[in-house]
Amino acid sequence: MNKLRKAIFWAEHNLIGKSFKHPEISKPIHFSRQGVRHALRARTNDLKIDFIYELPSILKKAILIDETTDRKGRPDIKVIYKLFVRYCNKGNDYFVYITAREGVNGVIYYDNVLLKQKQH
Repeated sequence: MNKLRKAIFWAEHNLIGKSFKHPEISKPIHFSRQGVRHALRARTNDLKIDFIYELPSILKKAILIDETTDRKGRPDIKVIYKLFVRYCNKGNDYFVYITAREGVNGVIYYDNVLLKQKQH
């Protein structure tokens, strides 16, 4: 089984269908199959695969940097939450931007992650 398949298998048993509380957001963030698979499959690399295993603990440490409306104007999205945290992987530091979307139903879903290597 390759690395991506192992990460998806792990996420299906440890993330998908579960929710995690973030200290600055009043509601829990839910992990859907679509959100986790999108995060892993969009521009897949070893860093994103390693990151998914640590996502629950990293999410708890992330700082809420913005709450905004959806810039695409989708009527089913009430609020976009943007979070930031630093992440170290194999001796390299990264800036991590996590996005979560709150639907009009009031449920917040993990949406995506962007990792940028910190320049020294």
